[in-house]
Amino acid sequence: MKIIQTFWTAGQNPLKHGFGWAHPEYNLMSWALSCLSLREHYDEVELYTDSAGYHILIEVLQLPYTKVHVIFDDFKCLPHHWALSKIKTYSLQTEPFIHIDGDIFLPKPLPKEIHSASLIVQNKEIGTQYYQEMLDRVLIYKDIIFPDFIIRKIKDGLIPSYNMGFFGGTDMSFIKQFTKASLNFIYYNDLNNPRLKKSWTECNILFEQIMFAAMAENDNRDVFCLNVPTKDNGYSFEKYCNLLKYEKQSFFHILGGHKSNKLTNEALSRILLKKHPAFWLKILSFFPNIHSRLSVPTEQNNSLLNTEKCIAQFEDYLLQLQQRWQNLPFDNLFFIENRIVHYNDYLYIEKNIKFYLHPYLQLYTIPDNWNKAAVNILKNRYGKFRNYGKPTIAIVPTITKNGIKDVAIGDLALNIIELLEKEALDFCTLCSRLYACFTFRNKEKIQNIIKKEINYLLYFGIIINNNKII
Repeated sequence: MKIIQTFWTAGQNPLKHGFGWAHPEYNLMSWALSCLSLREHYDEVELYTDSAGYHILIEVLQLPYTKVHVIFDDFKCLPHHWALSKIKTYSLQTEPFIHIDGDIFLPKPLPKEIHSASLIVQNKEIGTQYYQEMLDRVLIYKDIIFPDFIIRKIKDGLIPSYNMGFFGGTDMSFIKQFTKASLNFIYYNDLNNPRLKKSWTECNILFEQIMFAAMAENDNRDVFCLNVPTKDNGYSFEKYCNLLKYEKQSFFHILGGHKSNKLTNEALSRILLKKHPAFWLKILSFFPNIHSRLSVPTEQNNSLLNTEKCIAQFEDYLLQLQQRWQNLPFDNLFFIENRIVHYNDYLYIEKNIKFYLHPYLQLYTIPDNWNKAAVNILKNRYGKFRNYGKPTIAIVPTITKNGIKDVAIGDLALNIIELLEKEALDFCTLCSRLYACFTFRNKEKIQNIIKKEINYLLYFGIIINNNKII
């Protein structure tokens, strides 16, 4: 049975947001120890995440997940409904699995019988006033529609729940029914609509833990529990979170408020250092403001610690261009802008027209010593680097907005620009000189690629067709 995990960043920067932990570094330590402890016992451990999570956990930390699914970039969900990302992950499974939260650590493998269990959870929960108060906050909204099996439980005054730090099983049919019911509860009630007051009621326990428990009871399903029943307010430090006893327990689950406990954070740091010192050191290096000794400019730290400096360097360059171009003749810029909007002419006229570079074109190539986080910030800003070679920004002055137009370009565009720096060229000549840049020899295909790139450059005014300017 494969192990899966979900890390949805909800649009937050993992280097700045703690996700419930006292500091972002402890959240990263938690994910590192969770993944590494799972890989000690299991050959398949998969991660479901978004691009930001992929960048930090995989590209930077290089955690040894066997497979990564980037599925949450377009996930429409309010941040406080975080359990919905887990349910989304459950819903995508087609074979038996165990989902394990990123704040769970496994010093020892799970019991063998778990791998044949139809349904798996951490433990049954004994509801107290805490869960009732949560439910009451939802029930005040009379337009919220509940499934019948939930209504019956509410009327009986017996609210079932399971802790789903661990969840999964072999009964894929029932798991599909549960995830569908949970997702429908959110979507049919429009609980991800930020304009509705009811959407801001935190109810993760309801649509995950209670929903599953009520469905399982309604269908008389057997549920395998890893641990004994526990009161919903009874997850003690000693029983679930005392990492100082790491080797003596089968698992640890750092729930809720325990994440902000200083002793818990320190113990987590110690365990990660003890078992995986390289990962511990790498995580600390992300935060030189609180670990001054790690700000020594080694090659590794330079690539990890200077994200803000990298971006500031680029922003300073743009500012310098703005100042340089502030007094450009308005008539010249207006004439250029007018020529740019005629770029479509190229699509319909003879290919013997010539192309010229924008007379004020400047290029900013991202330096090799930039770190991945900084490059990723520009990737998100420009959205084009993924399909190109060395990231480069083409910048030209414009009349509108802040006076600057900037766009990502890649290797082929750079080759076109280099050729046009020497002289204006027509399409056929450009093609003949660019053939050598391609590893294949299909001329028609090459021409189509070049034409597409030229249209891109024309559209953004990096090159201009037909008439020489200035």
